[in-house]
Amino acid sequence: MSDVPSIEELRDRALLWWPDEIREEVAASSFKDAMLATFPIFQQTLKECTDLDSLIQKVKELNEEDKLPANLFLRHCMLFADLGWESVKKWYGETYSEMFPGGKFKEGEIEFEMPRLTNSKLRVSSSNIKESYFYELSSDQLEQIIACIKLLFMGSHSSLSQLERCNLGNYFDDEDGGLFVADAAMKYIEVSKQTSGAAATASGDMLEKKIAIEPINAYLSENFPELEYVSKTSHEFVHGHPLVSDQWFVNEENYRAVALEVSFQETTNSVIERKRKDAENRKNLFPDNCKSAFVIDGVGSIEHRQNAVREILSNADIVVTAHGDEISRLAEYIGEWLS
Repeated sequence: MSDVPSIEELRDRALLWWPDEIREEVAASSFKDAMLATFPIFQQTLKECTDLDSLIQKVKELNEEDKLPANLFLRHCMLFADLGWESVKKWYGETYSEMFPGGKFKEGEIEFEMPRLTNSKLRVSSSNIKESYFYELSSDQLEQIIACIKLLFMGSHSSLSQLERCNLGNYFDDEDGGLFVADAAMKYIEVSKQTSGAAATASGDMLEKKIAIEPINAYLSENFPELEYVSKTSHEFVHGHPLVSDQWFVNEENYRAVALEVSFQETTNSVIERKRKDAENRKNLFPDNCKSAFVIDGVGSIEHRQNAVREILSNADIVVTAHGDEISRLAEYIGEWLS
């Protein structure tokens, strides 16, 4: 009893990016969670945009579609430029008229409006970032945020020493993304050296529950009302050999069980490699009454870790994506196997 697609079929069925409601819920947890949860969109935006005009257009689109609020995008830019509000606000005090004559930034062919920025309009404090998905920016606020983003990308073209860190425009020429990746590794270690792992784990736990475990339990309750099973994270599939999984579904009467692993990676990290090893080990260890199930999704895995995904497909009994219809198909599989 197996149900495994090809990698092409898996990609066609995949969401690839976190559902908006999950990202919003994670972002509201803390400032660090907000930054970590939205980093993949920030990275993808810089990868796609090759000049300032295309970048600003994309920032506006993401904001209008509630994919990534513009003030959160700006906060990522400030992190990469290593500039906080305490540094930036000095440019809009007594030296404002000298730095931006006529309320504009102008250097050669580069010219754009530069209003006198205020913290209340930029909304980049930790508390504002946490609630960014639940706050609609006004036109005045968006205008100031866009102006600040432009400055952080192009300001280093000026002869003003105060703006030398405003050099994010270098990423427009970063064709292979190597510079960005190197900078990101350093910046996001700085922003969350001790808690990023915990934040990522918490986000993963939330994804597992919201995308897979809770919907599967609800489906089984509705469609297999007579089925008695337990849902847990550790199970002795052979006496004396307990195994931890993201979730086990076990019928303790007929001893049938399904071990579920969930991986939804937007970035290219090592999680999918651990899942690959899990799939291989379970194929070798599991007796006939146990099945190995995987939910695999995310552009980081499906687009960039295809060898690992292929090995999971070759070793698992069933593999689905995080799409709702796919999760229902997995739940049906589990219900039929346990019955």
